Amino acid sequence: MLKKVLTAIRHLFSRIATSDSGTEFIAYARTKLTEQNKTHADGWQLGKEQGWSADMRKGVIVFKFAKGVTGTAHFQVIGTYDEIGKRFTWGWAHASLDAAFKEHANLARQWGLDNQHPSFMAKSIACSLEEIWDFAAVTNALASSKAVYRGHAGTKYIFLTMGEMVIETNVAASQPNADAPHWSAIAKS
Repeated sequence: MLKKVLTAIRHLFSRIATSDSGTEFIAYARTKLTEQNKTHADGWQLGKEQGWSADMRKGVIVFKFAKGVTGTAHFQVIGTYDEIGKRFTWGWAHASLDAAFKEHANLARQWGLDNQHPSFMAKSIACSLEEIWDFAAVTNALASSKAVYRGHAGTKYIFLTMGEMVIETNVAASQPNADAPHWSAIAKS
């Protein structure tokens, strides 16, 4: 049943997406993402986390908040951005990234192919951080994800779609696997 609902939603979005080479859909997706992020900022304090980590084996991101509160969600990789080279690389183009984490990025790629939008079809794009929010918004809308997060380490950013956030006060229960590879390893592929 859930699969049928998701298929219907994706079909609806694909019809919206095909108008005017996707420009209207990108604007719609940006508005949706802005509203979504505001709701999360007001609700579970997105953007006010004290730290975060991503377990690249389990596909789980953990946010640490004040007073020992954590938030945990499953994620997909939209892509990575290199501040120095000013280049965004789609998640689907990262050879070292497991296919299970590329599904949402692949939806965006297919949307780009369907709409002949070059930024969604190229493996790597010279662009600004601001432009990546359009890519993230479209991916978020197509995947019907619950949120988008932009993580930062060194000169790299990672953009993730996220599933439902689970907030916990039991910190030990939500610690990521310390042996899991760090997400920045995918940016090197």
